[in-house]
Amino acid sequence: MNRAETLTRALAAHLRDPSQHPAPEGIEDRRMRIYRRLFIGNVRSLLGGNFPVAAKILGEHEFAQLVRRFYSEHASHTPYFPEIAREMLRFIEENPDYWCERWPFLYELMHYEWVELALGISAEEIDAVSCDAEGDLLEQIPLVSPLAWRLAYHFPVEQLSVDYTPEEPPAEPTFLVVWRDRADKVRFLRLNPLAAQLIANLAEQPSSSGRSQLLAMAEATGAPDAEAFVQAGLGMLEDWRRRDIILGTRKAAS
Repeated sequence: MNRAETLTRALAAHLRDPSQHPAPEGIEDRRMRIYRRLFIGNVRSLLGGNFPVAAKILGEHEFAQLVRRFYSEHASHTPYFPEIAREMLRFIEENPDYWCERWPFLYELMHYEWVELALGISAEEIDAVSCDAEGDLLEQIPLVSPLAWRLAYHFPVEQLSVDYTPEEPPAEPTFLVVWRDRADKVRFLRLNPLAAQLIANLAEQPSSSGRSQLLAMAEATGAPDAEAFVQAGLGMLEDWRRRDIILGTRKAAS
């Protein structure tokens, strides 16, 4: 390893963790202080924007400590700035000792905030999806948007704030669909368990018509009036199409 490589490695190690790695010899300490503030400050600012609710709940000091641990300890899988939030989420997942007792909801909250970011920057385009936007949602196959993600959490992540940080999850899980609409706005909708099951079925069984999906659910849930169940489900499908959660339909195979 030549001198330039040695210097570069020493500088990188120092910037990641100044407490464990001294600055390379020959570099003025004033300049090193500027570099240290610049590097960690940029990462803290970026992650604060990616996880605004989590940052507010933790507070400035604790969030700064979390970013410092991530910055010094985590071996990122990618150098790309848009992926740093995903790397932070991976770090949180791999280090539950840091947060699970004080903030048991933290991983789920940060995952939810990351989903909003990921959908916002996704290269997927709704208009590139081939479907009949006005198709029959019962007789044809409803097509769920590739930019609609179905999520399930123990904690009500969309309600968490500085004023609401529960120590225990509620008895019922939280089901959400988070999606990017045609106006490129990222939105969320809370789902009841039946709605969550329906949207999961639509995505996992992409060859079944809306009617067959709803009839199967009516039978599975013991609904006393299958046709009334289907009509209620149709109302839900129509609402999802208006919101761009469902983009339209494809014809069922004959």
